[in-house]
Amino acid sequence: MKLFTTVLFLIIFVNVICENSQNIDYQIKLINFYLNEGEFDNAIIYADSAMQQTEYLDSLNYFKATAFKAKQDWENAAVFFGNAILKSSDEQFINKLIPEYKDNLAKLSIVKSIEINANLLKEIETSKWQIMFMEIMAELYEKINLLEEANDVYKTILQFEFLEQPLEIEMKIIQNLILLKNYEEALFTLQIVFVAQDSIYIQDALYFDYLANYALTNFAVAKASLLKLHCDFPQHPQKYEILKGLSDIFSKEKIYFVAWYFLEEMYEISNKYQKIEIEMQMIELKNKILNDSLKFDYFENFELHLPQCGGEIYFTE
Repeated sequence: MKLFTTVLFLIIFVNVICENSQNIDYQIKLINFYLNEGEFDNAIIYADSAMQQTEYLDSLNYFKATAFKAKQDWENAAVFFGNAILKSSDEQFINKLIPEYKDNLAKLSIVKSIEINANLLKEIETSKWQIMFMEIMAELYEKINLLEEANDVYKTILQFEFLEQPLEIEMKIIQNLILLKNYEEALFTLQIVFVAQDSIYIQDALYFDYLANYALTNFAVAKASLLKLHCDFPQHPQKYEILKGLSDIFSKEKIYFVAWYFLEEMYEISNKYQKIEIEMQMIELKNKILNDSLKFDYFENFELHLPQCGGEIYFTE
């Protein structure tokens, strides 16, 4: 009787184990157990065995990606983080996965990253996540200086009706156009941004407008953009370059004292190496002022009113 009871117990126990092996909750707990114990190969094996549970594909791909990441297998980690994004409908979960996907791609060669991203793109149905993968593709092209190819991708993105931030994409196109020295097209595209009057992009748009117009020797237009930047965006991240541009343009216009004024502003925010360069420019401007001193006295007759700050630059009689 005792033997019969023992055998019966073993049969029931085995049946319970078999039933649990088909239970996705049990399998997920088992996968998590192996991940926590550092048994990553076992975690991958059990994740693979549970893949027929299609409603859990996002989690199972995530577990596999996590295991591969722990094994420092960046390629497979990127692939399965990407698969997890494709299989998920949970936006909060996807937002957690995106930086993981990008981080693991970044550890690979650009060529391998492009290959993985391209393969994932082929599997995506039209959605905003398609836009994300396309943006990543454009950024990968930019890293190897394929700027025209990157812009082709950005222009394709602009065709999606559900694109939430088209101006952000336009600004990326403009930046690449300037790097490609395609200044005319950059200025044409900038008009889209200026017409939209979106305060988020206006300071960068003005800076790009300055760069393009300066390169085309449209100094008056470049100066107008710089003065607006100087007055409206005093904490602009490119403040030093803005002041440098203003000093340079006023020097070209032979308005040397105004050029000096902006050099002094540059001096206040410059490092020790920049200070040496600025001091040399000041000496050069001083000589130009002295050479012109027979024409008029800069220091006696000059009054400064910055145009975009409510006045204009002029000389008093």
